[in-house]
Amino acid sequence: MGGGSILDATQVNLSSVFFFSYNNIKPLTILGQKILFVTAHPDDESYLAAGTIYKNYQAGGQSFLLCATLGEKGRFHCKENVTESQLKKIRKWELTAAAKFLKISQLTILNLPDCTLSQKLNQKTLLKKILILIKKIKPDLIASFGQDGISGHLDHITTGQVSRSAAKKLKIPFLSFCCPPKLKSAQDQLRLRRKHGRYAPKINYSTFNIKIKVDPKIKLKALKIHRSQLDRGNPFSKLPEGAAEEMLRNEYFSTRFNRT
Repeated sequence: MGGGSILDATQVNLSSVFFFSYNNIKPLTILGQKILFVTAHPDDESYLAAGTIYKNYQAGGQSFLLCATLGEKGRFHCKENVTESQLKKIRKWELTAAAKFLKISQLTILNLPDCTLSQKLNQKTLLKKILILIKKIKPDLIASFGQDGISGHLDHITTGQVSRSAAKKLKIPFLSFCCPPKLKSAQDQLRLRRKHGRYAPKINYSTFNIKIKVDPKIKLKALKIHRSQLDRGNPFSKLPEGAAEEMLRNEYFSTRFNRT
């Protein structure tokens, strides 16, 4: 399924907000922009960028979300046995509700098969769809996964690689999601959360140069919309001490891929 639900965002007149690169004196203007977020699965947007998406709306910007799959393999936390077809419907509803809550201007769901994005045909389809959307909405920035995929999930890594290729092709600045520091140092705990999908054998984490402080209440509410993926209602189960608080209050990005 291509071209998902269209969600209208109400304009809010606030002054632009600036966030500083750790390596540059000149401030990087991130909020108040037209940003395209590209993710692999429903809930990626909430874990990695919910607070930034909402702050972008508050700053008068627009956020667009393209999600490559409906995450039908993610059945581990479901209380009842559900088929992949049923889970697709559940996760589509959750993603649409989260997008509406976060004031996302447009949601596009591609419905590519979960855990198969690294296949050549799916990579080509994903690239084609991203390029079409970019030409239509003309974003100022594109945000997606970096080379680590945060968790090493191959769908994440592929989504980031394809998004970066699209950004480079159309000469649009690329922003990569970065792993929070306390989570980056806890690969063993991250492995405990792996219940489906294919993962890279080793994760070489990117270093962030943008840190955005976000509203933890907004982020937690967005995460809890994805009920099918929660372990006893907790979006942060099996994470190391302090990591949940860090993820709720800050989001991390890198602009370093623009140098290549």
